[in-house]
Amino acid sequence: MSILVQCTSEWGMTDHVHVYIFCYFVTSFCSFQSSCYVVSYFEELAMHLLPVSGFESLDFDYSLIQTLQLVASVNSDVAAKGQLYVSYVNMQITKSGKYSTALSHFNELQLKDIELDLYTFNIAINCYCCANRVGFGFSLLGSIFKRCYTPNVVTFTTLLNRLVAQDKAGEALSLFNKLQLQDIEINLYSFNIAINCYCCTNRVGFGFSLLGSIFKRGYTPCVVTFTSLLNGLIVHDKTVEAVEFFEIIVKKGEFKPDASRYGSFINRLCKMGNKGAAISFLRIAEDGGLKPNTTTYSMIIDRLCKDGMVDDGVYFLVEMKSKGIRANVVTYNSLIDGLCKHGKWKEATGMLREMVDSGISPDVCTSTVLVSALCKQGMIKKAEELLEDMIAWWMS
Repeated sequence: MSILVQCTSEWGMTDHVHVYIFCYFVTSFCSFQSSCYVVSYFEELAMHLLPVSGFESLDFDYSLIQTLQLVASVNSDVAAKGQLYVSYVNMQITKSGKYSTALSHFNELQLKDIELDLYTFNIAINCYCCANRVGFGFSLLGSIFKRCYTPNVVTFTTLLNRLVAQDKAGEALSLFNKLQLQDIEINLYSFNIAINCYCCTNRVGFGFSLLGSIFKRGYTPCVVTFTSLLNGLIVHDKTVEAVEFFEIIVKKGEFKPDASRYGSFINRLCKMGNKGAAISFLRIAEDGGLKPNTTTYSMIIDRLCKDGMVDDGVYFLVEMKSKGIRANVVTYNSLIDGLCKHGKWKEATGMLREMVDSGISPDVCTSTVLVSALCKQGMIKKAEELLEDMIAWWMS
């Protein structure tokens, strides 16, 4: 067998050809009821063909299915290995996004009465879900129970995930609650899905109750768990509770998000006009050893300037620079816009000069803010001079 594999490789034969050669030999030995040879050859098939990557682009080989049926009549242990091989091929097709192809193969296996394990059913359910046919995925649950299998956490997590993707939070929670009542194993991923559903439907309290269930089952909440709960509190205007909860989990070291993740909380708070809570999040993060970045500071500065607190915005600019955090064009544009709206032309042009001296080139937004503000005040000549200077900067 090893010689056969070596020869076909040297001759440049494809993996598809390998299948036919192996099937031919296995089928021949089956016809002579040579059980020991069947076992040997089929093990070689599994050893040499399971790792190949070429199968993910091939159509399913029905001659292999027929071979497996013959093998099953000779040796049931080998038939089990064949089942694993069938599952592997289906998985490879699924990875390549050919869900309809995989489902076609799955249905063909059912029609041919080839024994299917739970792993293969889970692949089919995932295919239906990825193809936005979640109803068919649920219908396979009946087939699973009919074959006396017990759906596992993968089965239900796949269905939960697809329901959420289709904005069916209510149905996802209904399924999750049934799983709890039936005492079916639920992993942290499933808990996170349910918590997110509760938070999205303004039932944050129920989300926190599941946090207790997570600890009770011995799981450790992850960044996704805490992010869902914090987003739920912020979105539903429970900012005081959000700040308190954020402080608790950061101080205990249970929540260590990166600047991008906790920056999303600050961004949401700023868009809601709640600059106080946004600044509190920033301070808590810093006290917890979490380093803010340019985007984090820029969001707060922009909110302060829009609320007329330009001096505070300038203070935060000085603060971020003192910490070695480099401002960008967005940071300066917010400050320049705020200064212009308050008639502080000298400070605005000074901020522009500081921006250029720092090696940051003004953009279209910068020129629009300054020129528009000057024109509104009747300072047309000054606006023209400024525009000429900015064009010179862009050309240099």
